[in-house]
Amino acid sequence: MAEILRTRAPFSTKKTYPAKLRSVHERPVINRRSPVCLLRLEFEIYSSLENCTDGVLHNTGMLASQDVIVGPGIRMDGDDRVASFANALGLKGGWDDPRSWLNLVKKPTWVTIQFAPKEPPECRNPFRRIEAFNPDKYRVDDNWPPVGDWGRVKDAAEAFNMSVSTMRRRIDALKEDYGDELVRYTAGKHRRVNLRLLSKLLY
Repeated sequence: MAEILRTRAPFSTKKTYPAKLRSVHERPVINRRSPVCLLRLEFEIYSSLENCTDGVLHNTGMLASQDVIVGPGIRMDGDDRVASFANALGLKGGWDDPRSWLNLVKKPTWVTIQFAPKEPPECRNPFRRIEAFNPDKYRVDDNWPPVGDWGRVKDAAEAFNMSVSTMRRRIDALKEDYGDELVRYTAGKHRRVNLRLLSKLLY
């Protein structure tokens, strides 16, 4: 049975996010003699389809991951959650074989993800739905600043493909709720924006 997916950042439950499979790797377990294997599937999240008005999928700098247990003796064919991931990722067979999952990263694999509301105690969004996705009709923009970077309003406008004036208005509106968590000022009174937080608020 698949573990509940936990994401590394909060996402809107009303949007559909394109995502690219970033890695599949084995996770350590205590009972190493066990034939089962704990794998983590990690996805890069792109701007939601609802926000993609310019035909460009912008890398948001955020990740979401799913843990799945596979191995001999584990019935996978009757597990709807595993089936949804296997089908979305194009895994035709060998669901109980770790190598089948590990080999998924040999080619670019895209999906769309819809998230459920955040759950305690971690307050992160579980996956609600995952489906195969073809990004061919979009342009993919991976030119995203490192997660956690602060930048100028101009940097934010370029990253999110908005005019500087529009971005300034969006930031001013969000600043009322997020204050210096979103906007800070340098010693020279120049405004700096938390690009990581801004990405979560916009997408």
